[in-house]
Amino acid sequence: MKAAVQLTAKRVHLLDRLNDKTGNLSRGLRQRLAIGQAIIHGPKIILLDEPASGLDPKARHQLSELLLELRDEGKTLMVSSHILSELEDYSTHMMVIHDGKMEEHTAIRDQRVQNERTLVLTLFRPAEGLAEALSREERITQIQANGTVIEFMFEGTDEAQHQLLKQLMDRGWPISALAVREKNLQETYLEKFGAHPHAS
Repeated sequence: MKAAVQLTAKRVHLLDRLNDKTGNLSRGLRQRLAIGQAIIHGPKIILLDEPASGLDPKARHQLSELLLELRDEGKTLMVSSHILSELEDYSTHMMVIHDGKMEEHTAIRDQRVQNERTLVLTLFRPAEGLAEALSREERITQIQANGTVIEFMFEGTDEAQHQLLKQLMDRGWPISALAVREKNLQETYLEKFGAHPHAS
């Protein structure tokens, strides 16, 4: 048991606080202690409710690293949070529960598997007519042009994306970069439930 305490205290960065009374700990340190209590017995499934609450930026980063370690060890993590950006580093799926019922359970990083992605085209100088030319492409929708940056939805494989870039370069458009902009968890949630006033 002593070895488990030492290991867990090290993982939640409380080794130097083992002799302190809980009541003397700050809110952030008590939060670390609670996380330690949840993982000390090595459970296969770990349920955490707002685990980053009360933690400073450094401690939040350390928490993300710990949860990634636990995930890589084969643990299943279920984390509840209203601050979706806190879940970005280690989440693979999103589950939405409302009134005790599961409304959605979906992978949050499956856009490329579905061959649909947001592309960002960067130009080294403005190019009048490029946005209009893109609008004539079957695979391209939702074009937004802002100076030397054009963002749009593209449906197709990686090879099709390569062909698009080659085609644009062959036509002489002043392209300096083409990148995929991955949707973050907040965008994925709002895309599915933005109109739902009670989803959480």
